[in-house]
Amino acid sequence: MIRDLYLDRTPFVDVSPLSTDRFAGGASGRPETHIV
Repeated sequence: MIRDLYLDRTPFVDVSPLSTDRFAGGASGRPETHIV
């Protein structure tokens, strides 16, 4: 997959979940609670 992206080829897997657009919503992140 990395080779295909580097060579500007279409990878054999869906890489859309790896897009940087997932960070565009700000720092809201996941609704998690850390309990120590």
